[in-house]
Amino acid sequence: MAGIARPKRTLWDDYSEEVVAIAQRYVAAHHDLIPYTRSGMYQAAQTGMPIMRALILAYPDDEQVSDMWDEYLYGDGLLVAPVTKAQAAERTVYLPAGRWMEYNDKRTVLTGGSTIKAVAPLGTIPLYVREGAIIPRGDIVKLNNNWGGNWSPKLRLEFFPSSKAKSQFEYYTGSAVRTTAAQMERDGLKIEFGDLGTPGTVEVYCQKVRVVTLNGVKLHEGSEYRYDQQASRLTVSFQGASKIVIDGAASLF
Repeated sequence: MAGIARPKRTLWDDYSEEVVAIAQRYVAAHHDLIPYTRSGMYQAAQTGMPIMRALILAYPDDEQVSDMWDEYLYGDGLLVAPVTKAQAAERTVYLPAGRWMEYNDKRTVLTGGSTIKAVAPLGTIPLYVREGAIIPRGDIVKLNNNWGGNWSPKLRLEFFPSSKAKSQFEYYTGSAVRTTAAQMERDGLKIEFGDLGTPGTVEVYCQKVRVVTLNGVKLHEGSEYRYDQQASRLTVSFQGASKIVIDGAASLF
């Protein structure tokens, strides 16, 4: 009809630069989580447990989550608490039993079985990672975001080791399942996994790092591994099956 402005029905035409930037950031995060999501979808096909799941499926004895609709688990490692009210800049979040870390800052540790207030300005979804979780991320699928001629796949494995129990993640390579595991021992942390089909980096959130070995070879800090004390993050590259031992490492939980 004449005189009526019609929307162009595209994100970049109808919304502000701020909203477009937020959408770009979460599209990139969605792409980066493909290794985690693909593994979860494979497990869903085997077991029937959905990757996006109500908390009651994981915590059937917790009455607090019996009819909870505004939080969910993404796989078994991440808890998502979307903001559902317009103009809200914070929300309450119930954390079930266990220990959790704020995934957006990868620093703040919280005790489960309690309700907290999460800061959630526009563009921030409250996210929490479970103690002991292993979160595989990375650029493993050549899509519209990486048309460059020199593109090659790469993984990034995030470890949030527990001091109490062994961590394990069944990683699906696209053709086979490879177990990725981490366990605190008396003198530090041991990480092991088979050939994941893609090279990449391991990122371990821990403290008190002394010595790092990869497949029995001692690594040199700075050139062969990095430890960011402020972020409590150790980074080491890998190719193929790997055994990483971090002497002195202690859990952040």
